[in-house]
Amino acid sequence: MTRARLACAAFAGLVMAAASLAPSQAQQRFNVAMHASAAERLALLAERIAKCYVQVEQGVLAAGSRRTMRAAAAELDALLPAVAASAPDAESAEGFTLLRVLWKELRPWMQRTPTRENARQVSERVEEMSWVASKGARLLRADGTPQRAALNAMRGATLAQRVARLELQRRAAHRPDASAAQLDEAKTGLASVLATLRATAFAADATDEMHMAETQHAFLLQAVAEVEAGSGAVAVERVARVADYVSESLERLARLEESAG
Repeated sequence: MTRARLACAAFAGLVMAAASLAPSQAQQRFNVAMHASAAERLALLAERIAKCYVQVEQGVLAAGSRRTMRAAAAELDALLPAVAASAPDAESAEGFTLLRVLWKELRPWMQRTPTRENARQVSERVEEMSWVASKGARLLRADGTPQRAALNAMRGATLAQRVARLELQRRAAHRPDASAAQLDEAKTGLASVLATLRATAFAADATDEMHMAETQHAFLLQAVAEVEAGSGAVAVERVARVADYVSESLERLARLEESAG
């Protein structure tokens, strides 16, 4: 996390003209009543964008990655103002203002030709966005088991995307000074989230999604180990795909818990 860049962005957010946080039509399409999990979804979308950008740069599932990246950006455009409008206090509102500044800064980088350096720049900016969004999610109240489970599930989905991105970057030596330690932290965080969710009493449909996420998580760790052992393109694609399967199961679990809440 680059604190100097965050400080600069925060200053820019404070001096820029205040963007309107009035509710928009986007609020009708997202369950922003579950404020914390909706805020964490912003982190997930940012991580998904970075993962897809890195995949395009490395030629991994490139066509699908471009489509997914565009869809994630469109959803982030709609969801960010909707979630910001639900900020319950000044501290949360300031965080969402900062998040909008960081998103505005990331946007032009997404349009640049994916190169190793540009992928590094996109990833660094996404890490800032993800950190701010996750902090915002923690600041929001998640009262009751469904709300906490939805937040944890969305957090797990975020971490699954991060694990895959960092593994691809470690393999390509984009950031040899940081990726290994960050990868270990992301893997540990994902395992911890899954352990917390495992201890939660779910309805049958949510339990099925939880089991699916755990099964795919085991496959993800296996694929990561294969890549780290020197396996080729097939294993790399498996990391990219299976991370998406983990995220998708956890996203479905989050939506079920949001509905239950």
